Amino acid sequence: MTVTFVIDEGTRYKIRNVSVVGNTKYTSDQLLAELKLTNDEYFNQAKMTKDVNALQDKYGGIGYVFADVKADPRFLEEAGQLDLVYNIKEGDRLPRRPDQHRHQGRVSAHANHHGATPPLFASGRYRRHPQDSRQ
Repeated sequence: MTVTFVIDEGTRYKIRNVSVVGNTKYTSDQLLAELKLTNDEYFNQAKMTKDVNALQDKYGGIGYVFADVKADPRFLEEAGQLDLVYNIKEGDRLPRRPDQHRHQGRVSAHANHHGATPPLFASGRYRRHPQDSRQ
């Protein structure tokens, strides 16, 4: 007995235009330069997710740690085309304590006695400082 499965993956969508809206702290060109998905490229969910994280990280780097970035793929009437819009709500900047210096700080986090990765780094949103040799 032979079983045959017919799989129809559907239409493959190409990105007509990538844009960002709601940004005031960075220019659109500065933000678009961070993105992996670009105009005239085929849509890729994994790349879109990485782009959302990259934009959040960029805002977090200047104190907007609660910046909200949502990707909005807009399917067009033209078959196989979409516009990709990243909606940004910058939110409030994390207030700096008076005793904090203006340079970028370091976070010290150590593995527990079982050697597990601290939750702060497990999310992938924060990275260890390159000079920190501890695991």
